[in-house]
Amino acid sequence: MTLFRQQAVDHFLRSSDGAVLQVGRLPYRNFCLFIVFFLLCLLAFLRWGRYAQTEVVTGVLIPAAGYTKVFSGSGGMAETLHVLEGDRVRRGDVLLTLRSAHSACLEPVQAGGQRACYRDVNEGRIEQIARLIGLQRQRIAAQEQLHRQEVQALDTAIDHTQRQIRLAQAQRAQQNRDIALLQRQWSDQQTLLSGAHVSRAVFDEKERELLSSRLQLSVIDKEIAELQARLAARREERQSLPGRQRIQQLEAQQRLADLNIQLVEANARLGQQIRSPVDGRVSNIVYEQGNFIPPAGPVMAILPDDGQLYAELYVPTRARGFLTTGQPVLLRFHAFPYQKLALRRRV
Repeated sequence: MTLFRQQAVDHFLRSSDGAVLQVGRLPYRNFCLFIVFFLLCLLAFLRWGRYAQTEVVTGVLIPAAGYTKVFSGSGGMAETLHVLEGDRVRRGDVLLTLRSAHSACLEPVQAGGQRACYRDVNEGRIEQIARLIGLQRQRIAAQEQLHRQEVQALDTAIDHTQRQIRLAQAQRAQQNRDIALLQRQWSDQQTLLSGAHVSRAVFDEKERELLSSRLQLSVIDKEIAELQARLAARREERQSLPGRQRIQQLEAQQRLADLNIQLVEANARLGQQIRSPVDGRVSNIVYEQGNFIPPAGPVMAILPDDGQLYAELYVPTRARGFLTTGQPVLLRFHAFPYQKLALRRRV
């Protein structure tokens, strides 16, 4: 009988079988604890874990409550762009200068091997119309001065005629008194003549004085009638003068308005300046300098000073499932280099 197992003795005798490895029992308790811990970690990840994915998308800035669009009017080529996106403008500021498509060259020259215009045909027309407008305004001012002088002259003539009528009426009243006195004297002379108290020559002289006074009275009456007729004619002329002057003024103003319309049309053919209708900031420029802008086409949009912007992002379908409310978003703007001005963080 031996202290070693028979198998160990046999193995020792067969040394070519190699060393004997003793393996203990598997620790089932630790294994179960590890499995439970792994499952808890997996459940926690599924419940609170997040999958981080960065997606670069495009979008536009849209005002939250109204914005003002600026249109091109007659259209043309964008010759000079005076503002950039984000610039603040005030009402009446020049935003864009358009060169009309109807502009034509007058006396073309060669510049750098290319055909160029140093003077537009409409510029000469504009200068001519501007001179005519200046002359027409001078005529209107002179006409108004002449109208005032006419009114003043008529008023003076009316006052003078009225004074002449009053003087003639006073002379007629005095002449009537003289005639009445001569009439009484002639009656007395006739009574004395019938009584042979005066001579016939004295009586004839008094009668000639009476007839002369009556003749002077008729002359005064005729003069008064002529003065009254002259006064009525001048008053009628004075009443009709404002209407006649008004017609002349309207004709002159119509001529000036026609010249202004011609000037506007010439400026429109030459080009136009688009101005800001409101105070605010330029939020979107549709065309760049040198582009052709169609008539009545939108040129840019202006956000009023009291307006707010929000970003409308166009997210692709593949990333839509990762969007949640309150998710942070980093914004960068085309008009502002993010390398210098950094990114804007929003939700």
